[in-house]
Amino acid sequence: MATSAPPPENTFVLIIGAGPVGLLAATMLASYGYRSVVLERKAQRSVQQPKAHAINARSLEILAQTGLSIPAIRDLGAPAADADLVRFEQSLAGIEYGRYAYERQDEAVKEFVPEPLANVPQPKLEDFLQNHAIKTGLVTVHYGWQWQYCVQDSANEVRSEVLHLATGQVIHIQSKYLLACDGAHSRARTALEIPTTTPKSANPTSARYISVTISGDWSRYRSGMLHVIIQDEELRVFIVYDRASSWVLMFGIPHDDPVGKYTEPYCRKVVDKASEKVDYKIVNICAWEAANRVAAFYRSQKVPSAFVLGDAAHTFPNAGGLGVNTGIGDVQNLVWKIHAIEKGWTEQPDTLLDTYTSERRPVAEISCKISDHNQTRIRQICRRVSISMANPEVDWLNPEKRKLLEDTINAQWSFSDHLNLHIGYIYGQDNLGFTPERGEQIPANSLFYKPQCVPGVRLPHGWITRDKATLSTINLVSLSAFTVFAASTLQGLPVFVEGPRGIPIVYQQLERDFRDPSGRWSAVMGFGSGQKLVVVRPDHHILGFAATADKVCQLLLEAV
Repeated sequence: MATSAPPPENTFVLIIGAGPVGLLAATMLASYGYRSVVLERKAQRSVQQPKAHAINARSLEILAQTGLSIPAIRDLGAPAADADLVRFEQSLAGIEYGRYAYERQDEAVKEFVPEPLANVPQPKLEDFLQNHAIKTGLVTVHYGWQWQYCVQDSANEVRSEVLHLATGQVIHIQSKYLLACDGAHSRARTALEIPTTTPKSANPTSARYISVTISGDWSRYRSGMLHVIIQDEELRVFIVYDRASSWVLMFGIPHDDPVGKYTEPYCRKVVDKASEKVDYKIVNICAWEAANRVAAFYRSQKVPSAFVLGDAAHTFPNAGGLGVNTGIGDVQNLVWKIHAIEKGWTEQPDTLLDTYTSERRPVAEISCKISDHNQTRIRQICRRVSISMANPEVDWLNPEKRKLLEDTINAQWSFSDHLNLHIGYIYGQDNLGFTPERGEQIPANSLFYKPQCVPGVRLPHGWITRDKATLSTINLVSLSAFTVFAASTLQGLPVFVEGPRGIPIVYQQLERDFRDPSGRWSAVMGFGSGQKLVVVRPDHHILGFAATADKVCQLLLEAV
């Protein structure tokens, strides 16, 4: 249930923050059968920005594994035809200087992922996740309750004090784990004594923005996910949730400007200049800050059963849609490890929990650098446009200036293509396996993605058939077991076996359990060149290889 009533005094996991990361954590824990309590300090869900709007292909794989309906999630947002472009424009109704695709949403990308990116407004996703979590019967969400502090006792239980902001009521909650998902200005991160740092090569300064949430039917304007409006040296960005009903205008402001300056009349003038004078309603105006920060560690040293996830662990500039998606990956990585510990799969629980930091922090660092780089590139385009189009109506008629500008914009297409970053990183390798290539310091876009079968990488996707149905290899990975993909040449393999320490092992054998009609996926996996068994973790990442079932058990003993 979602309520303002006091939360229970005992729960398996206490989650701070009812944003998408906190609610997904509760949902995934419920998938494993664990109870959780979610606390949200706000009395009701906020529509204030910044809010995510792009759920990438990797996140959709994670949501699907948790039991969530991807078609239902897609129905929450705009179709790809309405949200597949980034446009650079004089205004919504003015000259279009150039455009390129927003991420890979085309059919061809399904060679690499089962589901392309979806444009889903964060508030709608939060409602969806909350409803699903509550329906499990294992989750309660409590609004208006602020987490204050916690201590960990000798039995490794976490005792938290929480405050009802409206009444002043104080209660204490006992939990085995504490997950801090309370955003960029996390109270919990501070109380847990987890410092933040700025990754090397990223801009150490923050930027301030105003976001104006708009309600109105603007479907007469050009389609697109993002409309970058460039007027003189002013940069304004429209984010489209739904062309027929919901838009957000975002613009930067000086650090020393008082927020009170940005009243509704002021913001209405900005909106009118970037579009035209049409009917709309301003729903909300808010100021916010974006900074390049990553937590120094994700597991508290002060309270070892407490962890930071999502924006509490990392914040990036909003140039690439990487924030919430990185947080979704955090949830999957941590929750399966908590389950492994609770089931006794490991004799080194502290070592396993520490890998949450060592695996996920490098992903945040690289995402931070990419977002910062993207922000710089957008500003470069803005400067080039303002110089080339000092008098847009006249300068746009000049073919040389127009060609120069179109080439400049087209050259920046990789700003919104991060497929290799989404699915190509490799846990345990230096720099996540990314090396400078073809002028890119971090080769994040789809041109660089090459499916490979190596320890640490997300299992390559391939279209296979099973019982006359076509599905992705990703769909065969169990949430609550290690999945072993086997070559067709092996004999006598079980379907399921209980391995060492009771670790459940599910075998998926080529030809016996599924078929690979094209043979491409099998070739990537190495099944045609001597590879026998590929062991995959519950989070879709490859653990390692084995030649026999006995060697699978040995690998699990050594690696878990």
